[in-house]
Amino acid sequence: MLAVPLKKGKNIDWVGPLRTYLSENYPPSVVDNQAGSLQKVNSVRERFLSLKRGDKNSLDVAVTYLRMLGSIEARFPINENEVNLNFTWYDSLKPTKKFTHHRVGSERASVLFNYAALQSNAGMTADRSNPEGLKSACTHFSLAASIFQFLRDDYIKSRVSGPVTSDLSYDGLTMLSNLMLAQAQACFFEKAIRDKYRANVLCMLGAQARIYYESALRASQQPGIKDVLDKSWQTHLEFQTQCFSASSEYQMSKVVLQEAEASGEGYGSRIAWLNSALGKCTRAITTARDAGLPEGMLGTVENLRQILQKDLKKANDDNEKIYMTVVPPMSELGELPARALAKVSKIPDELWKPLLPGQESDADLFKGLPPAKMLNAENMFKNRVKAIVESTKSSVEGAEKAVRTRLAELNLPAAVEAGDMTSRGVPDSTWAKVLSLVQEKGGVAALRSAIAQNSRLADEINSLIAASLGKLKEEENKDAHLRQTWGDKWTMPSATEGQSHFKRDGARYQGLLAEARNSDATLLKKIEENGTILDTVSMPKEGMDLLIPDPSAVDDDPKVEALRSDLATHLVNLESQLADMKSAFESLRLDAQNDSIVSVLSQDDDWQTIVKDNNRLEAAVEDALSKYETKVDAILRISENLTVSLLARIMEKNHAFMASRLENENSRNRERAIQDIEDGITIFEKLHKHIQDGKEFYANLKNLVNTFNVSVTDYIFSRDLQAQDLEQTNVRAIDTGGFGITRQNSTPQVSPYAAGQTSFNPAPVGASAYTQPGYGQQSAFGNIAQATATPVSDFGGMTVPQSATQTPMPSMQTDRQAAEEAQNFIQAEMIQQQQDIWDQLKTSKEMSALQNRNYDVEAGQIMAMLPKAKKKDVLAALQGSDGNIEVAMNHLLEGGKGSSAGKSRFGRKKKNKPANSNSGNGGGFDW
Repeated sequence: MLAVPLKKGKNIDWVGPLRTYLSENYPPSVVDNQAGSLQKVNSVRERFLSLKRGDKNSLDVAVTYLRMLGSIEARFPINENEVNLNFTWYDSLKPTKKFTHHRVGSERASVLFNYAALQSNAGMTADRSNPEGLKSACTHFSLAASIFQFLRDDYIKSRVSGPVTSDLSYDGLTMLSNLMLAQAQACFFEKAIRDKYRANVLCMLGAQARIYYESALRASQQPGIKDVLDKSWQTHLEFQTQCFSASSEYQMSKVVLQEAEASGEGYGSRIAWLNSALGKCTRAITTARDAGLPEGMLGTVENLRQILQKDLKKANDDNEKIYMTVVPPMSELGELPARALAKVSKIPDELWKPLLPGQESDADLFKGLPPAKMLNAENMFKNRVKAIVESTKSSVEGAEKAVRTRLAELNLPAAVEAGDMTSRGVPDSTWAKVLSLVQEKGGVAALRSAIAQNSRLADEINSLIAASLGKLKEEENKDAHLRQTWGDKWTMPSATEGQSHFKRDGARYQGLLAEARNSDATLLKKIEENGTILDTVSMPKEGMDLLIPDPSAVDDDPKVEALRSDLATHLVNLESQLADMKSAFESLRLDAQNDSIVSVLSQDDDWQTIVKDNNRLEAAVEDALSKYETKVDAILRISENLTVSLLARIMEKNHAFMASRLENENSRNRERAIQDIEDGITIFEKLHKHIQDGKEFYANLKNLVNTFNVSVTDYIFSRDLQAQDLEQTNVRAIDTGGFGITRQNSTPQVSPYAAGQTSFNPAPVGASAYTQPGYGQQSAFGNIAQATATPVSDFGGMTVPQSATQTPMPSMQTDRQAAEEAQNFIQAEMIQQQQDIWDQLKTSKEMSALQNRNYDVEAGQIMAMLPKAKKKDVLAALQGSDGNIEVAMNHLLEGGKGSSAGKSRFGRKKKNKPANSNSGNGGGFDW
């Protein structure tokens, strides 16, 4: 199986241009909230560009970046005239050729291509020796085919303008999509053989695989592709076309034999199919040998040719002696029936569509941020909602103030509670408020503690800001050192220029922090000024009772008590309705706070027209605001009932109560003491709310500063990576005497193991299909066995060769010096490849875990490029070098033990595992 080589891309800086756009079009708070998202785009793209293989983590990174591009595409006008970014990508088929585009559609096309290439790699490396692995390979190849075809038929035409590289051309994508379909169909073919399906089913499946390979071959021969494509591609495609054609025709000969035995005629047709299949086998073998393909790839075809020769000899003998029928020409037999089980399907929308607000998940970047084109509509809607909330708030606060002011003028509820003859000390109703509103919240001690906690949080935030600014200063010093050391080779923007927005943010956060500290000092001063009354409402009931005079005996009159009780009931009702009104307003405020017209507009495919048409936009806003009418009306009804009806009744009841009771000095003192407690409750509530607001402010500020800190860390980390790459590149250039390797054409990556092998040691993506190592150039070693493949049946079932045994090509140099130069070339290339792998491992989170293993991973990587080495020798070299791959490889190359590769598995037959014979006619596969 083949994997498509990955496109290479150049690094870009997302942060600067996107941040500038946000600053010009959004409030500063939005810029602050999105700082982490901007930096994350940079880091995820860098990680995406470093992917090599189609493992689950790599596929997840690709999907994450595609979703990020969907969010960006929906919100930022990325083009030559607005947010200008240079997306440079190289041709995966001819890596020396590149194009630069300025639109996010082009970036997404290249990322989609690489996602499909990673899927092809995942399919290639799947262990097809078991049903799960076979199914997995088929799924990966099918998805890769679907993406390539979607790019060809839809995405490139509608979203990419200007020239494209050959791998994204119509013919290039046609070749790759048909290749992936062919390999997926080959998986179905393998399963059918293992499950012993009938010959007619095998014939149809093999014929369709041949059709797919043939379509890929034709596309590879088009002028725009043939000129850039490495010849190994066409050789492989032609070889597989002939193989599957021969195999399907062989299966058809079985079908014809069964029919002939049933009807007594048609034996000649069988001979014709056998003759044709034998010719295809011969042409496949000739093609492979003429192109210098490894002999190991020919084992399956050789087996089939032997079977065909044997069957054809017997069929001819039987025909001459028994049947004596005419052998018809192939033109009379018609085309083989074909059945496609490998098909393209619709790819998920998240991989290519813009991701508008309301369509994101919680993990997506820029969640809730409206596109700039929606910003006017969003601002209009938010302003209207804000006006509704402010108007309703004014009504609520006005109603409560009017009620409280009038009650204070009437000395209520203190006068009523003072006349309660059923309780001594603090009235029960007053004590209930003290408990719920003050003491259950911790009293004055909780206020002081919360102020202290806020102060500690402020210190912590200040330290975080200082640490980030310190890192930026260190980065400035490192930048100056790198410029002094490497000069023009250090191409990153200057740290002073790149840090300007970070420093502005840091200064602004420090300013906000200073303002918050001043507010804390003011609150602490108010706590001390009201210390006496706050201590009173915080003390136990027994102590508070001593401060309240007992009720006077003059109030001990049944008629007075009845009036007092009636008035108290009305006051309780008043407090209840006040609470209902404030609760309803808080619900309205929260709804408005989280409301947005963006999610509504996003559901309309015509939203871009709506936001440009003032009349349609006004209608959309009015429709979105209609839900607030019912809530506002309910709040205003409560407000009106409080200030008009209920307050009027309370004044009437209070007048009757005051007229009937007799006042004395004791009752007045009791009223004042109770009123002081009521005032203390009010003061505590206000201070508690301000302190809690401060706590929330500090928490939000800390989140912003943490995001700021992460952005600074990512910014510095990305620059450190560039610095490391610069240093390593120059060190390698010195170590190798400036010797460099340039690939002119990209060759397909071939699976280096066969069905039945239990492990996989991946080769570097883009390596030659047949002469690895060397990136398509001839190795001086010759006959280095790479891996093998095994036929899956004894009766001509073809399986796709999964890798190759190296075959030497004629060398232009024959002297010893040329051989030594070639060996040095190979050694330098292998060390370069292995260093790339190791550099990637060193930056991964799994590094510490890998160091604790028994070097199996490192051994596998070495053996992928030194197939002649024995594993025990490789492990011994790793043990002696403490796991240093480069040292171990040098040891093995310069005299360490090695052995020839194991016996090729192409040349022997593999016994079929016991399986239930499937007598069906191909009506579907049960994976």
